[in-house]
Amino acid sequence: MQSHFEDKPETRLYAIMPARAIQDDELGHTALRVLGALCLHANKYGICWPSRTTLGRHVSRSNGTISRHFATLVKKGYLRRLQGKNYPVPRRQPGRWYTSRFQVLYEGPGTPMPTMEQFKAIKPRVVAELDEDVSHLVTNKREGVRGNEARSLASAFCSGVAAASGQHRIADQQLDGAAKLEGQGISPAALRDYAEQMSLEALSQGRSPPLSIRQVAKWAGLL
Repeated sequence: MQSHFEDKPETRLYAIMPARAIQDDELGHTALRVLGALCLHANKYGICWPSRTTLGRHVSRSNGTISRHFATLVKKGYLRRLQGKNYPVPRRQPGRWYTSRFQVLYEGPGTPMPTMEQFKAIKPRVVAELDEDVSHLVTNKREGVRGNEARSLASAFCSGVAAASGQHRIADQQLDGAAKLEGQGISPAALRDYAEQMSLEALSQGRSPPLSIRQVAKWAGLL
């Protein structure tokens, strides 16, 4: 049984959870982990739509167990189910992978219903729901399949900007810029530091943090 859950889905480096959940003595261990797994996929408004299978792989539990804990989290005011007719999500393939829409209630049951703008903001990555044999890759429509190096650089850029400003960038949108840095000996850690430093400098001057890897690369003299 354990081998079924060995490969955990790829996620962000951190998740933001409702602080009250940590202090809730009545919230079970697995329910807390399921909430944390949902938060790994949520945007800053708490919107997410990972499948039960993806969440089950995060916490090594069955789909049925995930569903039971969904109900617990909804009942205790940590989670809200959103109506699909009001918040449409494109299907990955016709007739497949229909997913529920959720809102993590950071402010409790009184959290306002999200607007469509909030629902669409900074969509969470769900790379884990790709076929297993390509789950370590990201597909780019124009240039085919990207490897690990470009994706690592793209993720590092996003992490650096977020660390300095709290703003989020989407790694998949940075792959073109990251590809130009492949093979140049630039480590993800170094790029993250450059992105963080440039973001801090921009904020200190009243400007927005960088929107792309290209901006950071030029600022750091890498291009």
